[in-house]
Amino acid sequence: MITTDWQLDALCAQIDPEIFFPEKGGSPAAAKKICHTCTVKDTCLEAGLAKPGTIGVWGGTTPKERRRITRGREIKRRQPTRMVNSRRLALALLAEGKIPTQVAAIVGVSDRTIFRWKAAA
Repeated sequence: MITTDWQLDALCAQIDPEIFFPEKGGSPAAAKKICHTCTVKDTCLEAGLAKPGTIGVWGGTTPKERRRITRGREIKRRQPTRMVNSRRLALALLAEGKIPTQVAAIVGVSDRTIFRWKAAA
């Protein structure tokens, strides 16, 4: 494994690595406790997120937690596009004569959002 500069400052570099790779069903609590006080925790987490399928505790997170973070980031990246498309659809439905309450239900936003979009159009 190639060591990067931040890894030299990591607390895990000074501790038995076994703690960061708990057995299946084992607790990652001890590793997370160490990570919590580490100065390079955020950099370590980003390194773990950059390599899908990385095992062990990285940046205080388990593989399952990193997958959840990755999914959350993907959803956030898609939301602006979804909102723009939803707004276009809502305005088109309003132009067809649908009432705002119906449009809100179809698009999946609140009535208030529909009124704001309509006012801004």
